[in-house]
Amino acid sequence: MLDDLIQQAADLKAESYRSPPVKLWKRRAQAFIESEYGPDFVDIFDRVVRFRRVIRSDAEGDALHRSAMDDAIVFLEGLRAEHPSTPPPEGPSVALHPTIHNGCMPLFEDGHFAEAVERSYKIVRDRLRALTGFETGSEAFGKGKLRIAGAAAAHVADDFNEGVKFLTMAIDKFRNEKSHSSDGHIHDPERARVYIALSSLAMHLLEQAETPE
Repeated sequence: MLDDLIQQAADLKAESYRSPPVKLWKRRAQAFIESEYGPDFVDIFDRVVRFRRVIRSDAEGDALHRSAMDDAIVFLEGLRAEHPSTPPPEGPSVALHPTIHNGCMPLFEDGHFAEAVERSYKIVRDRLRALTGFETGSEAFGKGKLRIAGAAAAHVADDFNEGVKFLTMAIDKFRNEKSHSSDGHIHDPERARVYIALSSLAMHLLEQAETPE
């Protein structure tokens, strides 16, 4: 199903942002993500595909739509990498960020799922602190003036950075929620792998950080 959603997202980039197939795809993707991964991941997906400005023309709406679909593909590929339905191909497209892999997978492989997820969150926070002096996403992108390169086009760079900021903020919120329970409510190794994959995606994106002036 993830493979189908990813391919459909690529095909729908050429559609108008107001077209019924695009709206139908979003509803189908939301339903699948909620059934497989839960409402927390639906919230992240919604932030990825949601426009954060008033659309002033069809051309602007279509440009934002293409950028949002690119971000959706990255998000869905992150889920697929850590929840494959078939054996994944070799190569960096399915690999965890090296710092996440080295810091978390030994714990995961020993069955310490909550500890592995917590370690992945700490790695992201440590990276934000190293870049800006602040360890939360809101402060790193606010007071720390963090900026991430790699947007599809200059006119959607702000939306791209908002997406990365919300990803790091979501990781911080998950960390706060799970720190209030001794096991973080993580009993399923597949669910733990998906949480770790989100941290890995954040680390890959932070590799493109621009030094604040």
